[in-house]
Amino acid sequence: MTRVLRQLNKLRDITEQTNDETDQQESSLLYGLADRILIPGDVLEFSKASSESVLFTSGLFPGFVVACENAVIRGMPGAIINSIVTVNKVCTFEGLHFKSTGETSNALRLLQVNDGGVAIIRNCTFERLSTDTSSIVPADGYAHLAVLLGGRAKAFACTFTSNLTSGAMSGAGLYAWSDAANAVGNLDVVASLNRTTHTLQNGTATAVVT
Repeated sequence: MTRVLRQLNKLRDITEQTNDETDQQESSLLYGLADRILIPGDVLEFSKASSESVLFTSGLFPGFVVACENAVIRGMPGAIINSIVTVNKVCTFEGLHFKSTGETSNALRLLQVNDGGVAIIRNCTFERLSTDTSSIVPADGYAHLAVLLGGRAKAFACTFTSNLTSGAMSGAGLYAWSDAANAVGNLDVVASLNRTTHTLQNGTATAVVT
């Protein structure tokens, strides 16, 4: 019996050591993906003036203002931003889920690109409540993705939807909008899925599936 116990203890020690080494390797790999890793409860405030990379882990996060030039902002599967994100600089988003959950801040727009802001958006999901305010009035700019005067946005392989299984929004409205005074090319949606039944205004849609 003593011999068996010694073997079990030895096996336990080996298992614990292996688990510790695996955890260290996973942590090193994770932190190699970004300057900063955010977990639910964290609020994104940029610490660099330029080229900061951020990774959101799975969970709910509040919105933020992109005030870092050339920021790269990624999300792991399940990373959800549930209040408005405002872009004031050049940045890249990848793998994030911008979602309306009843917060007043993003009831009209999930992602807003301001004057001087440039957003490159890849493989992201934009989800509004089907009952969120919609409008086809050009000046309103109520949409999943909104580009104000002087802003620019390019969305690739993204999904625009509502919280309904069908993805449809209520009434008539827009899923992406650019200020009428913006030049052609300030808003492009490419190779994306639009399930909202709403349309794009003052922008270009290329290979968008509806």
